[in-house]
Amino acid sequence: MSFLDPGGVGTSVSTPSPPPFKPVDIPATAALAQQYQTLGYNLSDADFAARFPGLVAMRDSEISDAVNQVTGPLDPTVENQFASTGEAGALSAFGGSTGSIGEAGSAARGAIASSIANQTQNKQDYDWNTLMGLINDNPERQFGLTGGDLLNLAIGNTVGKNQANFAGYAAGVQGANAQNAAQTQAGFSNATLALSIIGIAL
Repeated sequence: MSFLDPGGVGTSVSTPSPPPFKPVDIPATAALAQQYQTLGYNLSDADFAARFPGLVAMRDSEISDAVNQVTGPLDPTVENQFASTGEAGALSAFGGSTGSIGEAGSAARGAIASSIANQTQNKQDYDWNTLMGLINDNPERQFGLTGGDLLNLAIGNTVGKNQANFAGYAAGVQGANAQNAAQTQAGFSNATLALSIIGIAL
């Protein structure tokens, strides 16, 4: 290096790239969560069935019967009971126990049909309420991560990546600025020394 060389003035240090971001593997995380939850539920169900077999059998039977009541046809025995109740009510209202239900379209026949329809509807409402109650008492389990969990992971990945990139960029800029300042100062010092030596030589 000659005395007239200012010693690196004008050269700069390039800004380093931020480190790569390692995101959470969302599909693998979701699959792992479901795997462990399924294992835990199966173990819990097996333990409960072993300790309370009667309760499990009763619960399953009640749910099966409730589903059949809602989806299947009206039991003939129940239907006959509804008809008998409707007929008794009509005869009581239109002539007593020895009265006649009359011809088609008569008030007594209409009362019987209305009674059967109302009783059937009431039974259907009761069956639906029973089934809904059993479902609420035995809710279906949620396996794996929920949609909200996955959304939070995705947002967390994005935020984390942005923060890592910005932090890396800021650190690189700060380091480059410090090195450039140091080189500039060193260059000016070398230039000053060179001029001083030239002055002495003259």
